[in-house]
Amino acid sequence: MAYALSIGFKVDDYDRWKADFDAGEAERRETGQSSYQVFRVHDDPDNFVILVEWESLEQAKAVIESDEMQEIAQHSGIIEMGEMLYLVEVDSGTLD
Repeated sequence: MAYALSIGFKVDDYDRWKADFDAGEAERRETGQSSYQVFRVHDDPDNFVILVEWESLEQAKAVIESDEMQEIAQHSGIIEMGEMLYLVEVDSGTLD
């Protein structure tokens, strides 16, 4: 079973945010993250959604709700947090 977290957010500088995000790859792996996708809202260049896959929802919640994550968000230029959804996969597939 796959678990994911969808987080909406706005940044003042995507390149700054992405550099900080990339710098934390080893720590993210240690906390159970296995993959991610970053999406930009088509009509708002500062508005993004990240979809992060985790080994468990408990790991995701522990990281996201930590004081350290709040500090990282401020440092990386996140200016507004949007909707956050904890997700459990029920089906998947690919189309040929």
